[in-house]
Amino acid sequence: MRTPQSMRYNVHTHHLPPNNEHIAFVNQSYQYKPENCRFFTAGLHPWYLEQSSLAEAKKWLSHQLQQPGCVAVGEAGLDKACPTNWQLQVDAFQYCIQCSEDYQLPLILHCVQAFDELLAYKPACTMPWVFHGFNKKIAVGQKVLQAGAFLSFGAAILNESSAAATALKHCPEHRFLLETDARSDISIDTIYEKAAYIRNIPIKTLENRLEETVQIIFKIP
Repeated sequence: MRTPQSMRYNVHTHHLPPNNEHIAFVNQSYQYKPENCRFFTAGLHPWYLEQSSLAEAKKWLSHQLQQPGCVAVGEAGLDKACPTNWQLQVDAFQYCIQCSEDYQLPLILHCVQAFDELLAYKPACTMPWVFHGFNKKIAVGQKVLQAGAFLSFGAAILNESSAAATALKHCPEHRFLLETDARSDISIDTIYEKAAYIRNIPIKTLENRLEETVQIIFKIP
């Protein structure tokens, strides 16, 4: 049941929320497992993959995705700027895609210099994809949106001259979300307020539209 006042959603954070005023989806990985999360996501991040522990990490992921409060797979993805072996990244990412489809959960994506390679998998997938921390030019954002995926914006929009701020300004309704990612010094309230300013809409309107978008993508118990 929705409350009379719209909630604010932090759809990707690496930190436990300071209070229960807003809803936060806390990122978990095989190496980072915060406890006491009301809602969380679980994935295999390309930065931390190791061939020797991949089998155990896959088992861990499958178990986490069946736990109460898990709302998405991720973050997962491909990263050409990190030293992790490329084939290992692909193996882990393909497993995360399969988990997303098998458990009927959306996929939160980490993507660095690999948009074409990553989007090549999208046509075969039925679950929503969310590219977190988006800070690329509009042309890249359009490519993601045309593939049917969503964009999530974080602290980069605080710089009004950033690619993220420009992409947010032109992003269609119900195709974007907001987050704080790994930043512990910035609140989701700050991100919401800046997003409302960039889009030139009342904060209440933004809250309502983002709540609708969250309901489209996630199954919140």
